Amino acid sequence: MALTAGPSQEDRAAEAKANYDACESGVGEMIDATRAIDSGVQVVTVTLTNYQDLVSEASIADGVVSSAALDPACNDVYVAARSALDLYVSAEEEWSTCNDDYYCDLESDTEIRSKWSDAMDLIAEANAGLEAIRQPASGGG
Repeated sequence: MALTAGPSQEDRAAEAKANYDACESGVGEMIDATRAIDSGVQVVTVTLTNYQDLVSEASIADGVVSSAALDPACNDVYVAARSALDLYVSAEEEWSTCNDDYYCDLESDTEIRSKWSDAMDLIAEANAGLEAIRQPASGGG
């Protein structure tokens, strides 16, 4: 009876790199754009116009993602990033409405800030998922 070893560590590393590269090329631009929003909302001086520009850029980057072509592991990364973008879009709509309302105070609008916080958590989840794809599977060899 012959025993066959599984893929070598080198093979697993090469496969992980290929999976990471494919995922990064599929959703990387969109994730980078959502990271830019994340960075923008952490800057106290971000304006509504700047924020709208960042959300628009992320939406455009999302428009070129073909979720049907993504590997299942990468799909989880995309879903987290896409969910973050949805929260950023919703917050942008609320901020625009607030900006048009004389009595609205953005500093006290906890719903917008809560959406930003939840979106930041989702971006961290997408980043962690992308990094996890980079790690080779353990086992044999």
